[in-house]
Amino acid sequence: MKKKVSCIILCIIFLCSIVPEHVNANAIDTPADNPVIEEYSYIHSIDCRVKIRNGSAIITALSYGFQSVTRIEMTVEIQEKFALFWITKSTWNESVNSDSLQMVKNYVVTSGKTYRAKVKVTVYTASGSETATVTSATQKAN
Repeated sequence: MKKKVSCIILCIIFLCSIVPEHVNANAIDTPADNPVIEEYSYIHSIDCRVKIRNGSAIITALSYGFQSVTRIEMTVEIQEKFALFWITKSTWNESVNSDSLQMVKNYVVTSGKTYRAKVKVTVYTASGSETATVTSATQKAN
C-alpha cells in the first residue's frame, strides 16, 4: 500500500513539473507582471495578462520589437485548467506592419474554473524573424 501511494505521489509531482503555471525567457524568479527577455535579438518585450471580473476574462497581450522590426504576428489563447492539463478554449490572431502590437480580448468564463492566457509572438525584420511564447499567471473565476 505504501509503495502504491509513493508511486502515485511521484507521478503527480512529475506531471506538475511538466505543466508550468508561468513561462518566460528568464523562467527563474521573474514575476508575471515583469517579464524580461534578454535572449532575443528583435523582441524587446512581451507580456500577457488575464483578469477575471463579473464572469468575463479580459486578456491583454502586448509586444514590442526593436526598431528594426517591420511586422508582428500575435496569437492569443485563453486556456481553462482541467485536472493537470490546460485546454485551449478560444484563440485570436492578429498581425500588423509595425514594431508593436497590443491585443485585448474578452471571454465568458465558468464560475469555479481556473484560467490563464498564452501569447505567441513572431517578429520580422529584413534580417530574419524570431518567436517567443509567454503564459500569464492563473486566475480563478468566482
